[in-house]
Amino acid sequence: MKKIALIIFTLLISFNAKAEIESRELLDEIFYGCASDDEDWLTTGELYEYCGCTTNVISKVLSIEDILRLGLELLETDNISEEEAERKAIATLLQNDEVTQGIVKCLGKVFE
Repeated sequence: MKKIALIIFTLLISFNAKAEIESRELLDEIFYGCASDDEDWLTTGELYEYCGCTTNVISKVLSIEDILRLGLELLETDNISEEEAERKAIATLLQNDEVTQGIVKCLGKVFE
């Protein structure tokens, strides 16, 4: 987990913090991380639609600085499993009302 956060930190250090994330590499990682989850309650197409929508929301709402801060928070946590780190990251993201509203809209699109 610490290696992943360190890689993200290293990749992002060269980017300027903006109100919108435009780094394709970072957004690809967010999308693939989401789409790699094996969710029984979504079909593959629904999962891809949800992950694409959620990645779009994150790209518009968060800055690279926000993602760096999240990665550093996870690095500060000792002896944490990957599953616990994922839960902590999601909980942190859901503290942002714009992200939460965006995720709700994405789920609404999938279940229309």
